[in-house]
Amino acid sequence: MSWFKIFSAVVVGNIVSWAIIGIIGFFLSFAIMGAAMEEIFGGRPTFNTPSSSTQQPSRSPTVSPNDFLADQARQEQQRLEESRRQQARNRTDPSVIRTNKQMCEFWTEEFRKDGAEQSRKYRDAACARYRASLN
Repeated sequence: MSWFKIFSAVVVGNIVSWAIIGIIGFFLSFAIMGAAMEEIFGGRPTFNTPSSSTQQPSRSPTVSPNDFLADQARQEQQRLEESRRQQARNRTDPSVIRTNKQMCEFWTEEFRKDGAEQSRKYRDAACARYRASLN
């Protein structure tokens, strides 16, 4: 083969490779954007589709996007509060309480020994965790 044929084959191969990578990237970007839209809006948006037999919850025509976003934020806040409560219930495990107590006692002794500001901060944090695990 001549030099020109080898060069041409390499150039064509690179172009074909980049075209395949571009097509795969194009489809992946649509898949990622679709997943992001589902995560943000709770489903794929539909535009000008005929109404189907399934009833969507009707919204008041006076609901603004800000009210909708505020409602979404409120629901997210409630979900986070529930997960915190669940974590607090899980912390009442006796081994967690015992560990928290030991850490509080340890840092209390360290603060008594050296009186360092860092030890005081660790003591306060450890004892606060211990008190929270008792509730």
